[in-house]
This record gives sequence, C-alpha cells and structure tokens, in this order.
Amino acid sequence: MLLPFAERATNPSNAKNPNVMGQFKITEDGPTFQRLTDPESGTTGAFTIIQPEGPFQQDRLVVFANVGGQTIPFYRSQGGTSGKTQGSFYPIPGVSGDDWIVKGTSQDKTGWYNYNQYYNNPGFRKVAEYLNQRFGGKTLEESRAALEADFGSPVMGSLNGDNYNMPAYALINKAAGNRAVDIINRMKDISGPGDPRVLSELLKWNLRTFPDSYLQQLKHNQPLIDPVEQLIDIPGQMTLPGMQQ
Repeated sequence: MLLPFAERATNPSNAKNPNVMGQFKITEDGPTFQRLTDPESGTTGAFTIIQPEGPFQQDRLVVFANVGGQTIPFYRSQGGTSGKTQGSFYPIPGVSGDDWIVKGTSQDKTGWYNYNQYYNNPGFRKVAEYLNQRFGGKTLEESRAALEADFGSPVMGSLNGDNYNMPAYALINKAAGNRAVDIINRMKDISGPGDPRVLSELLKWNLRTFPDSYLQQLKHNQPLIDPVEQLIDIPGQMTLPGMQQ
C-alpha cells in the first residue's frame, strides 16, 4: 500500500520554475495551484488553453497545480476517448510537438501507468478529484467560466506564426520542466506508448512528486537503485506495490 501523502510546504523558489509567480488555494482543504507568467505574451494565470486546429475540435483547458513541489499540468479530456471520462481532468507530463498529449494507458492493471488510477499517486488524485468536483461534468464553456471565476484570466503563450497550439505546448512543457521531452524521446524507434522504456519515463515523472519517506522505502527495497535518478529501463524489475517481480 502507498504511504499517506504528506504535501510538502512549497513556495515559488523551490518549485524550480522561474515562471511561477505564486501559489494559492481556492479552498482551505483543497490542493495548491500555481500562477504562471509567460514573459513573451505578458499574460499571467493558473490555467491555459490549447486552441483547436480543425473545425470539429474544442479548446482544451490545462490547469497548473503544485504536487510535491513540482508543477503538474492537468488537462480536461475533450472527447473522453480511450477509457477517459469526457470533461474530467487528468495529470500529464506535457505535450508533444505533433499534438500528442503525453499520458499512460487505461489498460495497465498495476495502476502505475494508468491515468484512470492517477498513476497510483495520491497527490495527482487529490488534484484531479478536486478539479472534477468543481469544474468537471460541465460543458466546455461552463468549465472555462468556472475556472475564470476562481482563477481569473488564463495565461497564454504568444502566437508565433499560424500554429495556435505551439505557444500553448511550449508554455505547458516549460511549466512542467520539459519532462515530456524525455518520454517523447523514448518514443523514437520503439513500439509505442506501452513500451517499457516509455513507461519507465512515466514512472520517473510520477515518483518525483512523492514524499521523501516513500522514496526512502523504495531505496530500502532496492538499495542499489536510486528510484528517481537512476531508474532502470524495465520498471517491472523494480519492487513497487501492485507490480509483479
């Protein structure tokens, strides 16, 4: 079983992101969100918008939260595809340049790569369930209006050329520490998102938000492996709750 999640006391400086302008909570018992600024556009906000590229797409809303001292984007599922719930929010490490929102799978039985299980991460679950309760189950317009009521105007990347999405991608990836780049690089010349090498990157991204006490427990189980910095390529060889040896 996972250890109880203890949220670290955080501030903009130890979030390791110079674009973080401040942190806040909507309600006292709710999760912590981050307000970011985009120097090029001059806008500031706690969520952004991926704009549609085609006539049948809708805007995608992306909210920035603080989980374990890390900036984690949560995106609103537009169509509820691949086992997701339409209008619900899911944590992501970033977005690829070819319009792929990087995420795991709904088929994973262990939960460590399953977005519907929030990657077995209590911090991810806390934020997602809060967002779903407050902003989910609504139309896109209702969800955006509710976000603006609580967060104010969105932060928007500056438009450079005709691709409206690229500034949003850059903003999201920079906020998340460009972790999606590591996962996307693993996609080259391999089978796809379910490849163990991709999953190992997802697991590293996930584990970075866990409390030190939990990581120490993993180190005790595998004393020769630092589970964050030196994670082996085949995550099934690592002892984790719910995973097979």
